[in-house]
Amino acid sequence: MPSGRPPSDRRRAPREIACFPAYVEHDTPEVAGAKEVALIADIAASGAALLVRGPGFRAGEVVRLELFIGLEMQGARHATGRILRIEPLPTERVSLWTHQLGVEFDSPISLDAGEQRTIREQCARLGIRR
Repeated sequence: MPSGRPPSDRRRAPREIACFPAYVEHDTPEVAGAKEVALIADIAASGAALLVRGPGFRAGEVVRLELFIGLEMQGARHATGRILRIEPLPTERVSLWTHQLGVEFDSPISLDAGEQRTIREQCARLGIRR
């Protein structure tokens, strides 16, 4: 089991860099089922890194996700999982997004060929090297 890396650095599946919208639904002290806007930073079969506004999440918290692989905001992929980590973004990266969540899915998801192509095309448009 020892890999020489902290648990947050271990990956169970290759991650795809992605820049697509998402919703994170979770229970807050004020609202059960609060829905927060997020941005998918990267995604794999086993989980995702999401950029969010504010630190209102907790490690271990169960979340429900709507993941949009594409910009048309149709055909959301639904997943549930738990937050493994929440980290503030470095000052130079803070804008609308202030924190990054690491979420492990309850059940693996798969990206079909069309979704993988959409991710590649979006990265190319944004000048992101994969």
